[in-house]
Amino acid sequence: MLTLVQQGHDAEEAKELEHCQTPYVVTTSSSCTTSGTRVEAAFFAIFDGHAGSGAALVASRCLHEHIKMDSVSIRCDELVVGALEAAFVDMDSQIAEDKQTWRITGGCAAIAVLVFLGKLYVANAGDCRAVLVTDEGSRALSSDFTPATERKRLQTLAYQNPELIGNCFSRLEYSRALSKKDLKTKVLFRDWFMDGWAAKTVKECDLKPPLISDCSRKRRLLNTIGVSRGFGDHHLFTVDDHLPIKPFLSSVPEVSVGSSSW
Repeated sequence: MLTLVQQGHDAEEAKELEHCQTPYVVTTSSSCTTSGTRVEAAFFAIFDGHAGSGAALVASRCLHEHIKMDSVSIRCDELVVGALEAAFVDMDSQIAEDKQTWRITGGCAAIAVLVFLGKLYVANAGDCRAVLVTDEGSRALSSDFTPATERKRLQTLAYQNPELIGNCFSRLEYSRALSKKDLKTKVLFRDWFMDGWAAKTVKECDLKPPLISDCSRKRRLLNTIGVSRGFGDHHLFTVDDHLPIKPFLSSVPEVSVGSSSW
């Protein structure tokens, strides 16, 4: 039996909910546990909401339900990792569906830690962070997903689907902010396929705001949002041109695996 024990905020309240008490049968290899015995899994998560708390609240009450697996054999890390990846995507789909009936505001970055069968599974979608602190020091267990760190993925989407930015933004990244006085001068740029920089002559189309702006301390996607993964934001649009931002946002987490002692 797999019992998923919710930890942290609202954990005690969640225990009172009937659906949190439903056992799920899990068959595992003999090296891990005996078939039919009870195996507990502890689940921790942080949901950092923006533009409203609705998506964060829904995810905090439902994500662990998507992780539970009914009659699924767990024999390797890939199945647990896949379950976490599928759960994040299903959670985002649930929020999109529920928004048709309920008022669910904003979006949220999400990070979850599943302690299961002696291992830590860290699933991250956004800019929340997991840190392991031991007597020997501390180490990061996750990486941020922001417009800066996912530049190539975002530029690739704009390249493959130019209608997402229309004539309002340039998908290119430039080494400096451009203005009309820069026309016909040289500037360094990079596109979706580039790790390095190349030079080009500034044209009128280069004066459009870049896909990833650098006008503040935090780089933003379409001059609006500072994260590139998470839940919600299905009705988030740019202010001036009313372009949807959700097509650029991903709910797929990066999952890292390590021993509980790491």
